[in-house]
Amino acid sequence: FIGVIAALILYIAITMLAFGLMSQANITELSNPSMAGIMAMITGTSGKVIISAGLIVSVLASYLSWIIYAAEVPNSAAKYGAFPNIFKQQNSNGTSIASLTLTSLTVQLCLVLILFTGKSYNTLVLVSTSMILVPYFLVAAYMVKVAFVKKLSVAIKLMGFGASIYGLWLVYAAGLNTLLLSVILYIPGIMLFMYSRKQFKLNENI
Repeated sequence: FIGVIAALILYIAITMLAFGLMSQANITELSNPSMAGIMAMITGTSGKVIISAGLIVSVLASYLSWIIYAAEVPNSAAKYGAFPNIFKQQNSNGTSIASLTLTSLTVQLCLVLILFTGKSYNTLVLVSTSMILVPYFLVAAYMVKVAFVKKLSVAIKLMGFGASIYGLWLVYAAGLNTLLLSVILYIPGIMLFMYSRKQFKLNENI
């Protein structure tokens, strides 16, 4: 809660600073990072250098955290039998080398595809965003199933129905082409999942 409030105050302060110095038209003409251009007006070149250096540190820190987070997902999935057992193994530092290798290679493959297909980074973001919509819908639908099986309250059932309808609408709004591409990209993950169930001898219904 404190972090959210602090971030909100910081964003408001930055916005007020920007509009206190420049008009909206001038702000839109600033090159990225726009805050560097604003600081250059206040402190000169030194302010621009400080903001640019801070941005580099921020991006590198975010990149590191996302690498760790992405590598943690296959490792955690392997502990529950959703990924092959090799992703559960860790080295002396507690890092899953297989997970880290898989996620790193996947990222590099996506970057190479952008280079050779001529598509922009925004296209990749659109596809990845669309891919998460199907799990959103399935989670909501599973909530409805659990609500009826365990005979939960009407409020829980209504929440599940509402979330399911909204999730289905999001999938429809994403577009058929994007949805079909998402299904194709799901295939390797489904194959890994089925292999994992066979490896861990999990025969219960999905």
